[in-house]
Amino acid sequence: MEKSDSFHTALTFVLRYEGKLSNVKSDHGGQTYCGISRKFFPNWEGWQYVDKDLGDVRLGTAVEDFYYKIWQHLRCDEIVPELALAVFDIAINMGEHDAGVMLQTALQAIGYPLLLDGDIGNKTIATCKASEKQVLFILLYVTILRIRHYRAIVMKDRSQEKFLLGWLNRTIATIET
Repeated sequence: MEKSDSFHTALTFVLRYEGKLSNVKSDHGGQTYCGISRKFFPNWEGWQYVDKDLGDVRLGTAVEDFYYKIWQHLRCDEIVPELALAVFDIAINMGEHDAGVMLQTALQAIGYPLLLDGDIGNKTIATCKASEKQVLFILLYVTILRIRHYRAIVMKDRSQEKFLLGWLNRTIATIET
């Protein structure tokens, strides 16, 4: 299946912020490669290439395939590209459930009675399509929710404060892309 331009734009954005191999002691995700956490995704096929230091095309394909599954699960190709980028980036940074809840919360804020279940299903997609003229508001609302989320993380665990500026810059960049 050919991947959309929107996916490639979003993937490029995410990889710009996630970098390559990282293992920062205070990062709750532990060791990551291109943002894929070994702690949360220990069976990801790419770890075999990372562990053998094989930075060849198979590793790049494994990264792209991993992220494409998330993109498809979130149904991002059915959402306007600006909003799809934000939802995808939230999922990579916070998890798919939080991405769905934040999108649904923003849609509720403009009057749509959605269940905040985190599942981007038919009703959420239909609501996104019905509210496309309000995409800027939805995008800004989601941005505020992200900032609140990061504030809560730092307030709960001050060791995470060193990541705050990066999180905020990344969040703002989603509305500037």
